[in-house]
Amino acid sequence: HILMDVLPVVVHVLTEKPAAKIAIQLDPDSSVKRFMEWFLPDFFDRLVFVPVETLVCAEKELLFLQPESLEISRPERLRISELSSALHQFSLRTHRQFKVEKVIYYKRQRATARHSRLLEEAESQTLLELAEKTLRAHNRSDEIVSFTGASADGTSLSFKEQYRLFNSAYLAFGPHGAGMANVLWMQSSCDQLPRVIEFMCSTDAADVRGCFVAKDRKRYPRPMSYWRLYGGASWIK
Repeated sequence: HILMDVLPVVVHVLTEKPAAKIAIQLDPDSSVKRFMEWFLPDFFDRLVFVPVETLVCAEKELLFLQPESLEISRPERLRISELSSALHQFSLRTHRQFKVEKVIYYKRQRATARHSRLLEEAESQTLLELAEKTLRAHNRSDEIVSFTGASADGTSLSFKEQYRLFNSAYLAFGPHGAGMANVLWMQSSCDQLPRVIEFMCSTDAADVRGCFVAKDRKRYPRPMSYWRLYGGASWIK
């Protein structure tokens, strides 16, 4: 959730408060630190990564966001459209833009999909065939890339590789999951928005693991989408 819960605020503070530094909790494998070093090379020296239970000293003023005092019970209530849109525009200004020519099918893998929401292999194949048929019907022969977050040899794609793939796509489709967070990198303009088709949980999928929450011995659907997580995601349709 770094892309939608942390990065918009980090970029806002760094660009609007030139003298500010930001303390970020250091995660166990330092993946957040490596991501920030790649995405924010010109601002990286203003980020302080702090191990858990480590004291942070501020030379002048220390601002601490305490959600409870703002009556914010859950992180998504801080997902503000203006911050997400500003982050998207920032990425377009500061990182290379690639030729837009791809269609991406996001395929969740059983080994890494912690919250399930998986499609069977036969279902995935049917989707790909339908997508190819639809493209041909519109005289498009663009490449459809199956994205799992890993390369052909099974190693994880780097941040840069994931950015390049989604930045070169005009359409992405697949189930809700962490990989779809990369729609942040898709290019857009006033007259041309990239398309995203995200398969969401609904009452029809109430028995699918990851599609419901249990409360008072009842199951309630969890209709999650990155349109919601990015505060409206104004750069995609």
